[in-house]
Amino acid sequence: MSTTKPKSIEELHSISKMHTDDCIPVEIYSSSADLLVKQARIYYREENEEQAYVYYLKYINLVLIELSKHPGFNYLDNDDMVQACIEALDALEILRPSIEAIYESYELSHTAITQQNKSPSPPERYSPTPMDWEPTPSCKAEPIYTRASLHVPPPPLPPKIKMNHKEKAPLLPPKISLYLDHHQPTTSTTTIISQLRTLNIPTIIQQSFLQIARHNTSINVETCGILSGKLKNNELFVTSLLIPNQEGTSDTCITKDEEAIFDYQDKNELLTLGWIHTHPSQTCFLSSVDLHTHCSYQLMLPEAVAIVCAPNNTPDFGVFRLSPKGLKEITNCKVKDSFHPHPNSSTIYQNESQHVRLNASSTLNIIDLR
Repeated sequence: MSTTKPKSIEELHSISKMHTDDCIPVEIYSSSADLLVKQARIYYREENEEQAYVYYLKYINLVLIELSKHPGFNYLDNDDMVQACIEALDALEILRPSIEAIYESYELSHTAITQQNKSPSPPERYSPTPMDWEPTPSCKAEPIYTRASLHVPPPPLPPKIKMNHKEKAPLLPPKISLYLDHHQPTTSTTTIISQLRTLNIPTIIQQSFLQIARHNTSINVETCGILSGKLKNNELFVTSLLIPNQEGTSDTCITKDEEAIFDYQDKNELLTLGWIHTHPSQTCFLSSVDLHTHCSYQLMLPEAVAIVCAPNNTPDFGVFRLSPKGLKEITNCKVKDSFHPHPNSSTIYQNESQHVRLNASSTLNIIDLR
């Protein structure tokens, strides 16, 4: 039975590097930091030490190193962030010895197996006789790089620090009537995203959301909602659909009373996994304003998606995500007008399918906060 090769501390540090951009509002990074520490706690509870180490370290790198360079940011002004930094540093100190021991044990075991499998090379110009060989006991190296085999007790979970509702989903800004970007994305630019965790979405979400939005759709008014869910065994699951207080028009959907969303998510330990909205009379695509809205979600969580329901058009359902090129372009876009075209817009985003799993057997909780 094959065993996944454990990573060294150096490898974990390499994949935990974070980078920031001064053009991105610091509030986005604060929300991203909150999501990082929440995910780290889940991995810690699941005793997934490597992932817990990575996410706690990402939090430290983001808050203490990268954001310290960001204009107008000082983590010392945020008591919850200070406490989360202490929690993360304590967890890293607890996790490191166990990770190092498991990696060193694997390396020793791997070396022993490699040496055992090597065939001895006979000396040149010499033919050994049976008397030259002495029997050696058979040696079967067994993998010993698990916590149980090392008798390493599971580390205690650091105390959970109550965050101050920092995981703020970006507002859905007003959308201007579109003229140039009434098109559909192509799938020819699909990229390999194997590094993303699987995002499980119940197929019932389309029917459930359209039922909620039925009245608004009948009068040509948009409806929006927040995808919320859980992290379990290194997969993300949309379990709840939050419908916030909102005001909409035919091309506008603005959320109100966002604090109610954050309160519900905190009390139920939910993560923000993306957003969903209707296009009552438009086709199924992401407008230029939608691209900027979703950019904020994807910066906070790389796996986040934007779902569009267009009940009066075909196709009537799409799960979208910015491409790497698109994320960079939208992040660096300095245009202030709500409506503005983007060159090569068909390569900016894609109808996501590679890391998304639509699950017909999953249930969905609907929480209408209106």
